[in-house]
Amino acid sequence: DGSCSSLTLSKLRPSTNYTFTVTAKNAAGTATGRRTVATKALYGTATCKNGENGETATYCDSDVEGRNGNEIFSVTRQDNDKQVGWARPGTRLQAYCKKSGEEVYAYIYNNDKRSTTWIQVNYEGKNYIPWAWLNLDGGDDLADLPNC
Repeated sequence: DGSCSSLTLSKLRPSTNYTFTVTAKNAAGTATGRRTVATKALYGTATCKNGENGETATYCDSDVEGRNGNEIFSVTRQDNDKQVGWARPGTRLQAYCKKSGEEVYAYIYNNDKRSTTWIQVNYEGKNYIPWAWLNLDGGDDLADLPNC
């Protein structure tokens, strides 16, 4: 009884195919429809803003050895042996899911953002960047990401 013109589901994973089956019944009988749809990909932007002066003024620059943006790791901690590369400031990364890990504090480089949440992103495969260094598109809401 009644009608339904839309349906909102929560806790779906970004960039994932889901198949839905709908059954409708009226005086003419019953009909069933089935459709596969994909959720949209979720993206975030690697964020590293230089300070105003001194050593912090060049921290995020790509031309300074060892300080060229945001590190990406194969694990959820800052482990130089597990670093897979650098995302230059402003790099947009597809985000898959979130996982708990080592605490990271972004200081002035991303508005004093602090977190123990790491985001699995598409960077040379599926690797991790701390949420403190990544600003999710559409409001930066961690609730938009499922757990890994």
